[in-house]
Amino acid sequence: MPRKSPKSRAKSLSIHNRFTTKVQLAPQADGTNSNKLHFDKIICGTFHQGDERFSINSLGRQCSCNALISLAYIQHLEVITSAKIDEILVEGDAMYKSIYNKLLSEDNIHPSGYLTTENLPTEFSIGTFNYIVTYYDGLTDQLGNPSDESSRLGLDIAVHQAFSLSNSSILVLGNSMVALCKCQSENYAVFDPHSRNHLGLVGPHGTAVLMYFSSIQTIIDYLYFFSKSVGFQESMYFEIKPLSITCQLETQFGLTNMDGYPTLASYFNDQISRNKHQQTKKATIGQSMTDNPRKAYFRKKKKEQRQNAEMRAQERIRDKRAKQSAMLSQSNRTKHQLCDKQSKRIALQNKDKQNKYRVRNRQLKQIALQDEEKRNNHQIIDRRSKHIALQNKHKRYNHRVQDRRSKDIALQNEVKREKHRVSDRLSKQIALQNEEKRNTHRVSDRRSKKIALQNVDKRNKHRVSDRRSKKIALQNVDKRNKHRVSDRLSKKTALQNVDKRNKHRVSDRRSKQVGFQDKAKRDKHRATDRRSKQIAMQNKETRENYRKANKETKRKSRMFQNSTRSSKHESFLRT
Repeated sequence: MPRKSPKSRAKSLSIHNRFTTKVQLAPQADGTNSNKLHFDKIICGTFHQGDERFSINSLGRQCSCNALISLAYIQHLEVITSAKIDEILVEGDAMYKSIYNKLLSEDNIHPSGYLTTENLPTEFSIGTFNYIVTYYDGLTDQLGNPSDESSRLGLDIAVHQAFSLSNSSILVLGNSMVALCKCQSENYAVFDPHSRNHLGLVGPHGTAVLMYFSSIQTIIDYLYFFSKSVGFQESMYFEIKPLSITCQLETQFGLTNMDGYPTLASYFNDQISRNKHQQTKKATIGQSMTDNPRKAYFRKKKKEQRQNAEMRAQERIRDKRAKQSAMLSQSNRTKHQLCDKQSKRIALQNKDKQNKYRVRNRQLKQIALQDEEKRNNHQIIDRRSKHIALQNKHKRYNHRVQDRRSKDIALQNEVKREKHRVSDRLSKQIALQNEEKRNTHRVSDRRSKKIALQNVDKRNKHRVSDRRSKKIALQNVDKRNKHRVSDRLSKKTALQNVDKRNKHRVSDRRSKQVGFQDKAKRDKHRATDRRSKQIAMQNKETRENYRKANKETKRKSRMFQNSTRSSKHESFLRT
């Protein structure tokens, strides 16, 4: 490509279509040496890693995984289109989720949710391709100034050193990660999964971009220009992590090395020619069948066999046996598990398939749990998995929240509410047959009541509900009698203590004083007092006791009166 003059270079902004642009920038007003800053081509996706289509748990934090996936695509594909950029973001999001869940189970995740280059995998798969990653020592230093030759390392020297070690590397600059790569066509590429405009700069409505450069120096110029545009200081630290990626194709004969573009190109050409051959074969199948009666006969026979239910059942049995024999090998088992997980993950991205999968899963569980042995095994496995899962604090919290939500939803139905109450009572009755559990239940019940009654609103609610339950219970004669007996016993035991006896007297007097302030209550009290006296006087023993008590009180009052009289008389004589 011949070099253009600065004037023509400033006017050469040409957009071929929405996604592919060739750009060269004019000199800036602030003195930035941007007349050398240009890229040969830019390819834009249709969205970026912070798009709403991604879940809230991974939104905007997948840049490290997106950079790694993009390096695998750029190195081993001849043409990268806008659709491929979107595919990179989807695969990067899936990789981020798997790594995040793994680190979360190990309690090794950063609170921000971002991954470092140390968290990236050494091996991953995309479709039938398996990629092996080798990481080299990272280069870390301050950003520096491109015109300052006395800087220690700087971005300029670090990028050159990274490309001398490997054709691929990941650059950590500020709070973002981008991929740097040397392509098969001897030019260089920068992949940025963040929101960027058609000039490769920050934009509010941008997309992920892939930019091609003619040399390493043009990449460095772009990185300095980008850093200055977003306000990065010269003292900001960066990190470059060189790495190499080897591609292998997973076939029925094992893993085939696909490193290098010519092998991959020949493979794709072979696949295209095979597809064309299959299409032409399908188009001419009718003519070939009429030409060869033997093929027509066997085709008809096979069709009849497939329509026969017995033959289909035998074929399924053979298929199951073949799978079982294949699963005896550990390698086949792991391949099958990986393939199964990947197909499930792709299928469950569709909502309809998700719902069908859930319904089918429930039906299979219901059928399986009809057998008692399977039910017991399922319960044991379920307990173990819950026990292992609840050892993690985060999973324990999620389990509680989910349990509460499911209970709230279930208890909205009256039938389920009644069933829950019955099962709760039965479980309590069974548990309280054990004395140790009974004691622990009482202790925990008291503690929960104490904690609850510290709040004024809960205390008032408790009193109201207690009164209601007592009223309802005392409508039954047997319960009323039991309540009286237990009330008397509790009073007797309480009044054996002197402090409690004194407190009871004081509270009794206060309640009487408060009650006697109202005339109606005073009259009621007198009437009940008379009735109780009349009922008591019908008993001879109580009558005798009452007379003795009356005589004693009269005697004490006379003694008190005599003592007061004598004291008054003595005081009078003294005066």
